Amino acid sequence: MDQMLARRFLHASPIRFLSSLFLCLILPVAVVAAPESDLFPFRDGSDCIYYNRQGDEKIRLKCSAGFVASNLSDSSLPDFIREAMGEFAEGLAPVRLPDGRWRYIDASGKTILPASGEGYEDADRFSEGLARVRLNGRYGYIDRSGRMVIPARFVRSGRFVNGMTFAQCDTGVYNYGYIDRTGKQALPCKYQDAFNFTADGLARARMWDLYGYIDRRGTAVLNFAYKFGGNFDGGLSYILKDEGFAFIDSKGKRHINIPQFDLVGDFSGELAPVRRTANLRWGYIDRSGRLVVPAVFFEAFTHFRGLALVQGPESYTSADSIKENPAPVAPGKLAWYYIDAKGRRLFPR
Repeated sequence: MDQMLARRFLHASPIRFLSSLFLCLILPVAVVAAPESDLFPFRDGSDCIYYNRQGDEKIRLKCSAGFVASNLSDSSLPDFIREAMGEFAEGLAPVRLPDGRWRYIDASGKTILPASGEGYEDADRFSEGLARVRLNGRYGYIDRSGRMVIPARFVRSGRFVNGMTFAQCDTGVYNYGYIDRTGKQALPCKYQDAFNFTADGLARARMWDLYGYIDRRGTAVLNFAYKFGGNFDGGLSYILKDEGFAFIDSKGKRHINIPQFDLVGDFSGELAPVRRTANLRWGYIDRSGRLVVPAVFFEAFTHFRGLALVQGPESYTSADSIKENPAPVAPGKLAWYYIDAKGRRLFPR
């Protein structure tokens, strides 16, 4: 319970106290997250490295690359990093150690989970107190003590947001539904494909080979009418129709038309990655559709806690250091690095 709510309880009249208590009992209980570690993953060969926001190397440990599960959780990391490590969340991060098993480390680099045993076949970052892990070819969920809260029985499943995540139900065509934090079926198995809910309270799903958006009750807020779609953030998501990509709100109204871009990513905060059709390079637009970080990158990922991973020219230092080429050109020497919301190169240096 936060301090503001506690004050309201202390100063409330008995009637207001009982009313507030009743609301607490009937409304979903918020999960208290552990403190975040402001560390960002990067991989250099067999070394997994975590940098702080200032670019200081805080953790370096030996790791190994392996299986990368697709379409399970939206990632802000390219495969070469994601196949060996993940982001810190709730004080822990998953890393695939040299023995080929995944374990969780803390901000000092110490292995925390599992406390004993051989580790996991695959592991995702924590969200709402639970993390998806794979054992014997199936996914289940552990809590921060390492206890298996939801048994490993799913071929595919996602990351908990707002108390729910998608899970594959069987091997049929319409074989995705949603489960709650106890593993109980919350929404029926009727979707061809399903994706994580976002903080906006909506999830992308697919039926009849088209994408739409559902709420936590399973109601189709936006009908299944799109060739493809992204994830809502701050009230906007991209969709693809015959005329190309656009960003829409939760009512389906178009807010940003982007015919000049042939690929797009999700908004995170104020920016979304886009690829310019003319030169096949990535940059970032703001919520008005204005290109604020120039399209000079060969790869660009969604921001995570204000930073984004890109692959761009080795000589790049800031948004002003390199001009956009109007047409595709030979790549030259490339490098992976983090940039901030202004397009400034941060690390590795």
